[in-house]
Amino acid sequence: MSLNYDASKVTGWDKISSSSKEAVCFATMSLGIGEITSDNLDEWLDRARVREAWYGAAIFQHDDPKHKCLLGDREFMSQFIGLRTNVTTVKAMSRWIKIQHDNLCMTREWNRRNAS
Repeated sequence: MSLNYDASKVTGWDKISSSSKEAVCFATMSLGIGEITSDNLDEWLDRARVREAWYGAAIFQHDDPKHKCLLGDREFMSQFIGLRTNVTTVKAMSRWIKIQHDNLCMTREWNRRNAS
């Protein structure tokens, strides 16, 4: 299934870089949140920070020596309020964490089987 998005409610969409737009749209899948609203922005930021701790920064400013992940930055993400994708939202944080843990385990097992 393709990833579709609707940015008609995002203020200043045309001023956001295409690489940032793409990264945030794809992040809706890994974070399990299909719509970014002011009500769920805190949940988005929490999940982004957990994801960053496990996988590293997904999108960052090149001039930032620590490569702080912008997906967990409130100011950066506030410009995406109103973005909707066709991703199914995983409501419970505990369920989302279990999915992420299962993915880590599958990746580790795949790497072991395919180690050269």
